[in-house]
Amino acid sequence: MNIYTFPPAPITGWLPNEELPTRRGEYALDGKRAVSTAGPARRTLQLTCGALGRGHNGGAGYLAQLWRYIDGGVGLVRLNLPPTNWHLDQIGLRRSIGNRVVPGVDGGNPVVLVNGVTPVTAFGNTRRTAAPLVLAGYAHAVTVTGLPPNIIVARPGDIVRAWDAGTPSTARVLDLTRSDADGEAEVPVSAALPAGVIAFADEESAVFEVLEYKPGAQTIGQNWSISLSLREVLDSEIDSPLEVNPWR
Repeated sequence: MNIYTFPPAPITGWLPNEELPTRRGEYALDGKRAVSTAGPARRTLQLTCGALGRGHNGGAGYLAQLWRYIDGGVGLVRLNLPPTNWHLDQIGLRRSIGNRVVPGVDGGNPVVLVNGVTPVTAFGNTRRTAAPLVLAGYAHAVTVTGLPPNIIVARPGDIVRAWDAGTPSTARVLDLTRSDADGEAEVPVSAALPAGVIAFADEESAVFEVLEYKPGAQTIGQNWSISLSLREVLDSEIDSPLEVNPWR
């Protein structure tokens, strides 16, 4: 099964959601409410894309070609999820306290840089470290040091990424979090994160099937839009995946 990288068509609007199937009913004897889960959670996305693209790069053409590549929805698409919170807030946080691994290059492949005999992972921004923390009311949390003092560092729903010896893990932030006067923050998260370098306002990548592709009518003298409806496909549902990036 081919999984195609989403093309460089500009996403101008998005509506993320999550399917959480439930069964509802009531007990026959006493009429009390009975509710249970009825399947795995999966994400959905409604995307709007600009047809002209950045610098008139052919956004409409990119999406039309993607539709051909996936054969009308047979193939799958991988993309980075747009943020849940306001994208301009996310951009600001990503610039100030986000981070990325800077790979060394060996024949075009990322490698872990080596300093003497110790493997070293290089980062593009200031290293800020996290450590697991017991925080009342939450199953998982980390404490982070080295932050700018007295700022919002994360909002509920934000993605944080932590690296342990170069291996990344992600989790969602569960509550609004600010740093204190010493640049330290206690961050409640949805899953356990290791001690290591941490980045705020990060992104998640997921695989989707395209349920609907709707090209808009081209207009005279202005941009137009293409809309897509996507639904997440879980790893367990994909047989022999092959990642394909046909875009230069």
